[in-house]
Amino acid sequence: MLALESARLSLRPLIADHLQDLWDKGLTQYDVVKWLTGPTWPADWQTAQENINVKSTTTTDPGFGSFSIFLNNEMIGGVDVTAPGDLKDNPEWPTLGYWLTPAAHGQGYASEAARAAIGHFFAHSSFDVLAARVFKDNTASQRVLAKLGFQQVGECVRFSKPLNEHVENHVLLLPKHRFHASNPL
Repeated sequence: MLALESARLSLRPLIADHLQDLWDKGLTQYDVVKWLTGPTWPADWQTAQENINVKSTTTTDPGFGSFSIFLNNEMIGGVDVTAPGDLKDNPEWPTLGYWLTPAAHGQGYASEAARAAIGHFFAHSSFDVLAARVFKDNTASQRVLAKLGFQQVGECVRFSKPLNEHVENHVLLLPKHRFHASNPL
């Protein structure tokens, strides 16, 4: 998997060398993990190592991947396009996920990184849709997804490990044609 470049960012394939930055800027930041379902809270180093090893393995579809987001050679977040299976009611849909360290919020980096990952996904994958799941209370992420062309198609409830409770989520869908119409090359 190759690195992806956007106007300001470099998306580099997630590797074990990124673990310390992932730990410092993501997994130990409650303002980051409170919007995610998977990470443990408090953060656990061994679990983080195991997860990065799983995420950094090669997939069979070149459109999928886990990327670390870099700005001026400093890691500021991550973005994943994962294989189908995350959504119980729509297990055939691949999904997008992302996070940014708090210092990088509000500067358009999430939209820019996600746009690059989605463009790569649609250019190199056999899928013609991409889904996302976002907490109902996460209005900032909902705006990012709307800007990219995602539209709500349903709702689901997922257990959030950091919050230790079930959380209501919006399920959004982005068809390939809508992405290209709202994000011309």
